[in-house]
Amino acid sequence: MASIRKRGQNSYLIVVSRGYDYEGNRLKAAQKTVHPPKDLTPGQCKNG
Repeated sequence: MASIRKRGQNSYLIVVSRGYDYEGNRLKAAQKTVHPPKDLTPGQCKNG
């Protein structure tokens, strides 16, 4: 499962769940902050 959160004027935080290991413990989620190109409109950024 993934989630996307708006962080500032022109940046987004993407968090992806990595599931569980062989012992059933939850793995730490992977996170990445992305900055879309400045020439995109807010609607284009939201739709990808």
